[in-house]
Amino acid sequence: MSTKDDVSNFLQLGAKYELILTGLFDEITQQRAVTEEIQSGLRDDQASLKRISIDFENATAKLAKQKKGNVLLIFLNLIGFTSNLMIWIVGL
Repeated sequence: MSTKDDVSNFLQLGAKYELILTGLFDEITQQRAVTEEIQSGLRDDQASLKRISIDFENATAKLAKQKKGNVLLIFLNLIGFTSNLMIWIVGL
């Protein structure tokens, strides 16, 4: 082989490697964009879960407060019923 053929083969090989590296770079760039999109979605999902968790905690606290209020209301009604029953018994 001549030096000219060697140089030509080397340049062809270099061009092939350049195509391969360009393809790899494009693939890496595309994968980076997909990864960033997934990360953004995860951040949004985490924020949504945090809001849902806070809403759930608030609803639980509100329910507990209502339950205490209902117990107090039942207790007061029971006292009123007992008082009326005592008045009725005394009235007999």
